[in-house]
Amino acid sequence: MKRSLNNINRIAIVGAPGTGKTTLAKNLGKIYKLPILHLDHIHYKENWILRDTEERNKIIIEESQKEKWILDGTFIDTLQERVDKADLVIFLDF
Repeated sequence: MKRSLNNINRIAIVGAPGTGKTTLAKNLGKIYKLPILHLDHIHYKENWILRDTEERNKIIIEESQKEKWILDGTFIDTLQERVDKADLVIFLDF
């Protein structure tokens, strides 16, 4: 099945640290006019305090239910849910 890149509403960007996920998310956000959520912003509370894993996963899954997004980050615990909902999955392998 062919899909058009014109009707993309949900993009999951995954890959190892330092592969350019955040930069790509920012650029695609401008092109597709989609809200961007960097999963590190959920993983850490203010002052780099780690969030409880269950709480973090719950927030990520709630965000993935929204109609439009770019979710930038890997976090294996919620990867399947994000991939299942995404219109486009980009895996960066440096």
